[in-house]
Amino acid sequence: MYGNAKIPQQRLPISQKTDKWREECVDAFINMSKFGLSERRNFLKSLYDYYNGDIAEEDYKYVLKPYGKTRENFPSKMRNYPIIKPIIDLLLGEKSKRPLNHSVVVKNADAVSLKEEAKKEELRKLISNMFMAQVQPQEGQEPPPPPKQVMEQFERTYVDDRAVKGQAAMTYIMYEQEIYDKFQKAFFHYLVAGECYSLKGVRHHEPFYDIVNPMDIDYDKDPDIDFVEDGDWAIIRRYAHASTIIDAFWEYLTEEQILELENPQHTSIDSYLLYRAEATGSDDNIYRNRLVECITIYWKSRKRIGFVEYLDENTGEIEQFDVEDGYVLPKELKAQ
Repeated sequence: MYGNAKIPQQRLPISQKTDKWREECVDAFINMSKFGLSERRNFLKSLYDYYNGDIAEEDYKYVLKPYGKTRENFPSKMRNYPIIKPIIDLLLGEKSKRPLNHSVVVKNADAVSLKEEAKKEELRKLISNMFMAQVQPQEGQEPPPPPKQVMEQFERTYVDDRAVKGQAAMTYIMYEQEIYDKFQKAFFHYLVAGECYSLKGVRHHEPFYDIVNPMDIDYDKDPDIDFVEDGDWAIIRRYAHASTIIDAFWEYLTEEQILELENPQHTSIDSYLLYRAEATGSDDNIYRNRLVECITIYWKSRKRIGFVEYLDENTGEIEQFDVEDGYVLPKELKAQ
């Protein structure tokens, strides 16, 4: 039953979080989800229907049945007047014309210290050049610039190496993942449904950025939490073809699972009915259904964290650092 699931204990050492434990967690959160039975999903679907011009006559009972009864001689049938769609399309067009500027800034605690060290190094080089110009003067050699001029140029041109690498990585991700177009897609979902969700991570050692349809996500979070990523759990349910699933998860699939995806042994019309406007009547396309349900689950668990204290030989003070579960103490620390 939906909502009646016992979540396995999360406060366990990493050695006890086996594949069986993970499978039980996945099954429990799927059972807690309300996909297919949620009023939220039906409400979101109605919003997209309104954008596409599909009118739900039951929403206009106050007009069709003003006194609780159907008017027999109603003069005409309800027609759609596109009021919402032109406004949303106009906003999408205006959004597409706005530039998408991005820049990487280093805000680490040691950023100022590294800059001061680089400034000192620049001054050392300047003093060394001035000293060599006095000790070994050469004809036609220009004198070194004054320190004030060097420092002013340093302030104008200094860039942290981490910012340079981050900017290069950001530029690559923006281009490779087509972030501009995906932002447009997220803005469309926000305009229509008032919600937008994104999925970010690493796949095949490469970063990825996907926009999730609001109807494909279910989650549970505290009332005071603003972002889904801070909630207790979140589920993304998508229907995709076997080729798409294999491209995304091939490194986790066995040969038997890949063959099962390519040659399914069972037939289900759930995915077909999910994307069909009407679930009644005959349709030859129902036999073309090859969509596979793919569910991705994120949840909060707990892990052990240890604290190691040792005597720093340089300062003579007790230092401390955090360690993960399963940490093995080095021999040099055991001696202390």
